[in-house]
Amino acid sequence: GGGGCAADVSFFGDNAPINGSVVTNNLFKASTGQFGFCVYTGGYESSKPYGTGTNLTWTGNTFERGANGKCGDYGPVADWAHNSGNVWSGNVWSDGTPLNES
Repeated sequence: GGGGCAADVSFFGDNAPINGSVVTNNLFKASTGQFGFCVYTGGYESSKPYGTGTNLTWTGNTFERGANGKCGDYGPVADWAHNSGNVWSGNVWSDGTPLNES
């Protein structure tokens, strides 16, 4: 894509640990050609100094599929992991279909 941004919401562990983020009841609009994914959760990214996020809560969010059916260019969600205290619950596609975290 040409937008130069990673996602609608991105947590990257470049400068500090990602801990205690809460993302609830949002609508993530499809964004192809600008974003690789709709969200980077901050759960796990091995290339970052603080790449393991903990106590991350993603609940009740809605993801729009868009023309390619993926929300972003590659998919809806990147870097989710079931680390200590992480919760992924009640997130759905805009048609109500449950959205799994991977």
